Amino acid sequence: MPLSNTFESLFETNEAQARLAQLGGRVILDTFSLTTTSLRHLTRWYDRLDDIANGRIGGHSNFLSDPESLGLVSQNTNGIPALTEVGQQFLDTKEQLYNRPPAAEYELIKLLYFGSYTPFTHARNMLNLRKGNLQNFLQQCRLTPSSHYILNNAKALTIGELISGFPGAVERYLQLDESTLIQLVELGESGFTNLPTENYSSGLSRLCRKIGSDYTRAPDRRRNMLLSMTLLEIRQNLIITGTYRTSLSIPYPFCNLVSEFELLNVYDEFTDDLIIEAEGSNIFVTLSNEAVSPAIPELHSVSLRPNNRRPRRVVRGTGTTTHDTRNPPENITINVRIGLYAEDYVLKWYLEPNYDRITRLGHTNLETQLLPDDNLPGADFLIGDIEFPERFIEIKATGSPPPASFTLTRNEYARAKLCHERGIPYEVYIVAFPPEGTVSPTVYHWPDFATVAEELNLEDLLALQLPIQITN
Repeated sequence: MPLSNTFESLFETNEAQARLAQLGGRVILDTFSLTTTSLRHLTRWYDRLDDIANGRIGGHSNFLSDPESLGLVSQNTNGIPALTEVGQQFLDTKEQLYNRPPAAEYELIKLLYFGSYTPFTHARNMLNLRKGNLQNFLQQCRLTPSSHYILNNAKALTIGELISGFPGAVERYLQLDESTLIQLVELGESGFTNLPTENYSSGLSRLCRKIGSDYTRAPDRRRNMLLSMTLLEIRQNLIITGTYRTSLSIPYPFCNLVSEFELLNVYDEFTDDLIIEAEGSNIFVTLSNEAVSPAIPELHSVSLRPNNRRPRRVVRGTGTTTHDTRNPPENITINVRIGLYAEDYVLKWYLEPNYDRITRLGHTNLETQLLPDDNLPGADFLIGDIEFPERFIEIKATGSPPPASFTLTRNEYARAKLCHERGIPYEVYIVAFPPEGTVSPTVYHWPDFATVAEELNLEDLLALQLPIQITN
């Protein structure tokens, strides 16, 4: 089959065709790379930050806006630019990492996503978008005979990244044989521009031109970011669970493209935070330079805070309005991985030392399946037999200790009430992660939540979430 037909076949789904039809003259694709308009290779990032730190401000239209987009630079009220704290921290690694792109990428990802950095809104939105694009791409991947080549050839990986917004395309791309992938990689900008035939839609032709112009520009940044994020997720999980050494397991969704053997072969290009080594047929990972507590962390007790403050009535004009004078509920965003870390932490330190029969329900396919009592689990762990549970345990995660509140879902509330009716304990653990991300979290325990759930009323709630539907 001609290469043009092979590439066209990646977009055969109706959803992909619909997405192609939406492409206009200016094609914008989902990307996870932290490259920007004027800053692609990390050496240029170092040089730009060094210029700004020393007052050398160039006239390029993106001279400040590119490093600002990631929160590495900010301007005061007088418009004077300066490095932010995280920008200075990254610049401080220039002498050591300037000619080591994988290690520099690792350090940048570590500072932006896993450190104490709290970016301002537009930078946070940008970072969240790029990480979301990475997760979306990886969720579409599967380990295939060609995935090794795609991961390790930066241009092949970039092609995969740029077609990830077209449903079904990445799955088909991973099924191509290596010789076909090599042909696509070697096309170059002119080759991709001339790839379309008369049968190509205008959208697919635009996509080819976009890929041709982008996939040769600092393609190593994609691979380096993906592998850096994989290593940092593993490092974070070791720190949070208090583990020094364990069998290497690639977390989801990174395991869809990265194997343990891949990481074994390349990890030392990126960091000495971890040591990955093979022993016989097993691969182990060791946390090399972090201090994690070897002792069981202290538990802090939790109870319901009494609501002793009454709403204040304020008269305005001819009407009377009731305003709640209590502090508004905290708006805390916890990503899926942090929730999983919280479960891992409680499992390691509190559940496994005390219980023999533990069934994990949260973050598994069991959380959406009915238990033998015809009710959804409504908890993250079940102790005992599934047919005859002895207790249920729910894990909550928050970003700052001490927590002021937590969210209770309808399924969790229903399970807690059912536990109270049947005399089964329903416990809640709240795991509060410090902003630094490298210190063991603080854990709060509510052992008798089933009793509290039975007695809850509207006055105990900080907010209500109501389902709605559009009626016209």
